[in-house]
Amino acid sequence: MPRHDGKGRIFGYLVEYQKPGSVEWTQANESPEQCPDLHYVATSLVDGQEYAFRIYTVNAAGKSEPAYVKQSVKVHDRLEEPELLLDANMARDHLVMLGTDITLSATIRGVPTPTVSWKKNDDNTPVHASIATTASGSKLFMPKAVRADSGNYTITIENTAGKKSATVAVL
Repeated sequence: MPRHDGKGRIFGYLVEYQKPGSVEWTQANESPEQCPDLHYVATSLVDGQEYAFRIYTVNAAGKSEPAYVKQSVKVHDRLEEPELLLDANMARDHLVMLGTDITLSATIRGVPTPTVSWKKNDDNTPVHASIATTASGSKLFMPKAVRADSGNYTITIENTAGKKSATVAVL
């Protein structure tokens, strides 16, 4: 926050970064409205590179003098632990009638996008099971259930920030 805001409402902040050894500053956001509070994620920066940052406050009177971040910042990918949100068909034991279709699905989240694996009784899923996975979810589908399809089905998601699993009994 600026020490003196001149009693004018702050519109937002302009963020600039500089590569070490460079004299040029690059604007990270195009307008102060893109950074209305004290949090901003700069994009298009090189992973592992260090940058210097400075910030301008913008209000009706214009742009302030820059405030410099005291230490350089080393860029690294954002990491978010995997999150596994079970759809209703996995929330409890899944009772299936012979000859009907089985669908098990879950919503997934995490940065980087987690890898997904499905297992039946800690082994491979049946050959006739099809698995569809996107960046936001995964679905296991088995047409025309037979008695041998019953068992414990486990979905596991994993990224560099962690690992999560969930199991449902198909009866």
